Amino acid sequence: MSSYSGTSTLFEFAHQAFRAPDARFLLGSDGQPCMALKLGDLDALLPLSSFVKEFALAGTPDGALLELVVSGLKFVKVIRPGDSIPREILDGTASWSVSEEHRETARGRLTLQLYSFLGGQERVLTDGIEIMQMVDDPGVKARIQNGLGTIVDRLGLGPDQGGEIDKRLDRFARDLAYVVALRERAGSITKLMEKVAALRRVYRRDRTVDEELIRVNNLLQKPINRFNKFFAEIDAHTGEILGILANVDQHLSYIREQRDTAHLQLMKWDDLLASWETLTPDISSATEGAIRKLYQFLAQNFLAESSW
Repeated sequence: MSSYSGTSTLFEFAHQAFRAPDARFLLGSDGQPCMALKLGDLDALLPLSSFVKEFALAGTPDGALLELVVSGLKFVKVIRPGDSIPREILDGTASWSVSEEHRETARGRLTLQLYSFLGGQERVLTDGIEIMQMVDDPGVKARIQNGLGTIVDRLGLGPDQGGEIDKRLDRFARDLAYVVALRERAGSITKLMEKVAALRRVYRRDRTVDEELIRVNNLLQKPINRFNKFFAEIDAHTGEILGILANVDQHLSYIREQRDTAHLQLMKWDDLLASWETLTPDISSATEGAIRKLYQFLAQNFLAESSW
């Protein structure tokens, strides 16, 4: 699941240029990987391609590490010399964490898939509250216990290998938990629509601001629809519990690929969502500034047609 074959787990550079004050790697406003340097009170951004040419790093160990930096910026916002190489590159696991609640929801979802499969019609539930309410039902546990022999037989396991089912469910649930967490993060974008609606009521007498809010509302539909479609495709791909149990590795590879895709897309929303989370829907210059920033972000990322 990972193509990295090196031995070091750190971004350890040899060239003196990497020891510059506050040296770090990040994506520029155009999405290109850059090295940021402190020049007095100013932050200077130099594209990595230019940096490699300037210091003749192509084909060197430092050049190889910079290629890993480019890959790493898909998973973390900033990389500094000496930082750990993101785990997505090292072993395919995630470099960010999920809560115990996300893990319980993921395991509960798979348990209920098994339960509904044994009932004759498999269902995929995604609402965390609904999942946790159902999964502790004694009837769910009884049906699964009674049907364990059927599952073991369908998977070609021995009659004494019932414990293997639990192991495989737990293994897959550990990674599915990241999809649960990402779906929750994407839900924060939908909540922006609610705040925009509230602000339209507040600014109903200000035609200029109201028209900007209408444009914001229309642009928000694009990322919301794309994320809804994205997660629906994941649900469809993981909608057969026997297929997952029969080939956990193949499904883990798929889930991790989708996890990284969604995480990369959601990272660029983080600062904006954080600022809107504490926004009070009232008439003020701060509110109008936030509306303008949101519109600029949406126009930059979603005005033109693209895959994301």
